Amino acid sequence: MYKDSKVITVKLTDLEEGWNFDKTKDTQIYKYEKARGSGFRSTDACDFAVKPEDGRDVNGFSCNVNFQQEDDGQQHSIYLNPGFTPLKRQSTRQSSLEGGRSNSTSSTSQAWDHYVSTLGSEPVTEEHIHQISPDVGRDWKDVLRSLSMKEKVIENLSADYKYEKITEQCIQGLLKWKELESELATIKILAGALLRARCFDALQTLQNSIR
Repeated sequence: MYKDSKVITVKLTDLEEGWNFDKTKDTQIYKYEKARGSGFRSTDACDFAVKPEDGRDVNGFSCNVNFQQEDDGQQHSIYLNPGFTPLKRQSTRQSSLEGGRSNSTSSTSQAWDHYVSTLGSEPVTEEHIHQISPDVGRDWKDVLRSLSMKEKVIENLSADYKYEKITEQCIQGLLKWKELESELATIKILAGALLRARCFDALQTLQNSIR
């Protein structure tokens, strides 16, 4: 970033054949501010959603990300290949066999849903957070989203602790939630977020910690 402008236009182009945008525009605006040292952090976020065409087997998703700072004539580009490959369409027999696993997961979810409904408004402690974070792992951002944390706060946390282990990132994220939502930081609300993110191991650990 070489100018004072803090507005960047971001555009996705050259999507892999068979992929289309899903209710999002191909061009969005990204805003940032200076962070610690000489780095930058976002004050906003660009959210692009894509999906494969209906009824079509496609290759893994890829595209070019083009971005240009406002008032700057130079455009930059990054090739993006995150490796999102959808499952191939399955036969009726396969779907039937996997239906049993789906029903099992559904039963587990229903059991935890009942458990969460019985919880009260006891506050979440730092000890609870430290105990469940190893089980939450890489789903920590999904848990924070389920707790209604703003996306830009999540991304700032990710940037600030990107060199830390996943467990530490989760701990810091939940501590930030507890700080921002002190009155809503209850066992029941946290358990509900874990359930929505399907963090069943973390739910079990939480349950054990409050017995």
